[in-house]
Amino acid sequence: VQVPMAMRDHMMEVSAVFTPIEQRKQGFATKLMGLVCDEADAAGKLLLIHVQPYGDPDLGASQLEKWYADTFGFIKIQEEPLLMARQVGATPRFLTTMTPIGQAISIQ
Repeated sequence: VQVPMAMRDHMMEVSAVFTPIEQRKQGFATKLMGLVCDEADAAGKLLLIHVQPYGDPDLGASQLEKWYADTFGFIKIQEEPLLMARQVGATPRFLTTMTPIGQAISIQ
């Protein structure tokens, strides 16, 4: 992805996240992306990623899009190629859709 020079000082780009098929579903990519998000937050920089599945016919771009959005707070900024961005301190989508604890239980 070509990012304009004027924007490069304010962002970080994730060029690839890959886990071998036999090591998937063990949390490696989630841990790595969590560390990348923490680093970008500490630096005060936006994260940009070109979402593209690699080597697994069962893993599609829409699944990856949902994972980045729900787990890390990325939002889609472009359809083709699929680009997503994460603002500093973004809240993962699954946290924004949870019922507040006071509404989930009756507090006396």
